[in-house]
Order: sequence, then structure tokens, then C-alpha cells
Amino acid sequence: MNAKLVNSAAGVINAALTQDRTAAGIALALESAQLLLTPETVSDLAALRERNAQLEAAAVEARAALGALCFDLEDPGSAALGALHLLAQATPAAPDAKPDDATRVLAQRDGAVLRQAAEDLMAPCPEHGDSDEVWMDCPCEYAEELVRRAQLLGGRTS
Repeated sequence: MNAKLVNSAAGVINAALTQDRTAAGIALALESAQLLLTPETVSDLAALRERNAQLEAAAVEARAALGALCFDLEDPGSAALGALHLLAQATPAAPDAKPDDATRVLAQRDGAVLRQAAEDLMAPCPEHGDSDEVWMDCPCEYAEELVRRAQLLGGRTS
């Protein structure tokens, strides 16, 4: 017996009775609350839950393997990093879990992107940059924030 479902059904039935509904009205209320399940639906739901568990286990294994591979490579490429990102989204780690290779690789890549953006932002800076062409006010405050965030990412992976 699923006490949660029984309580939900009791609440729906009670609400229908207070509205002076007939037996058909009560059944309709239960159906619209999606509390009436056929044996086929229950069996399909159980099969889907089992399949979902199998796919999650496979995704966790794939994330670990691809994370280890990407961690060992200097530049794993955008396809591998993209696949690793998708696997990380599909298999979120527990909040208290230690960082794995996948987390480290993605954080390193994010940090590298932030540092490159900071360098690109500082290059044309009229006060600190080395460019001959100056076209904006000093953006170094924003660039320093990018560098700070990149350092935070590095701290989370250790």
C-alpha cells in the first residue's frame, strides 16, 4: 500500500463529496488527478523506472571514463568537452561529493576561458594594454573579476 497515494485519493474523494458529486463525478475527479492507474500503466511505469536506472548508471560510468580521458589529455577538443558537459548535466553529483576528473576538467576549461576573456579585455586597455589601437575606457576592473572567478573555479577542484 502506498500511503501517499491513498491520502491523495482520500483528499480528492473528500473534495468531490463536498461538491455533492455522483460516483461518476468522483471517478472523474480521481482520473483528472491521475490517481487511477491500469495494471498496464503500472507495469509500463515500473519498466521505465528500471530503464532510467540503467541509463543513469551507464551515464555515470561514461562520465567517469570520459572525465579521466580528458583529464589526461592536454587539449581533449571541443567535442569531448561538450560530451563531458552533457554527461555532467545528466549525472549531477551529490553536493558533498569530492570533485572527480570530469568536474576538474570542466572547471579547468571554464577557468581557461575566463582567463582568456580577461586577457582579451585588457589588451586594448588605454592604461594597461599593449595594443596600439585604443577604443574604450579601462576595462581592467571587469577583467580582474573574470580572473577572480577563474581562480575560484580552480579552488573548487582541489
